Amino acid sequence: MTVFIDSSAIISLWDQDDSNHSAAIEKSQELQKIKAAIFISNIVAGEVLTVLSMKLGIKTANQCGEMLQKFNTVFVDESLHQKAWNGFQKRTSKNLSFFDYTSWAIIREFNMDKVFTFDRDFKKLGVDRI
Repeated sequence: MTVFIDSSAIISLWDQDDSNHSAAIEKSQELQKIKAAIFISNIVAGEVLTVLSMKLGIKTANQCGEMLQKFNTVFVDESLHQKAWNGFQKRTSKNLSFFDYTSWAIIREFNMDKVFTFDRDFKKLGVDRI
């Protein structure tokens, strides 16, 4: 199984005060158990590290960054950026960010099975959430 991990899941894993922290740990353990291939994007990594640095401090952000290095990272190139932009222009929900559309473009381009996220808006993009 191939799984793209969204920023909300990673932030929930690291932030013990996050309302989804326990669920994030449980789902993460399930993914490890089935040996899922885990993917992130450079965009998601940047978003996560920025939020964690601001919320939990530089040390925690750096520790998370070390963990993220172990995942398969997809770099958003010009082609993926254009696909994200095309989808973003056609959106019907103001709650979907351009960052969400870069993730959507990657998931579609690489035929990934699921997204690990707590962002319910991914359902509007036709992406199966874990």
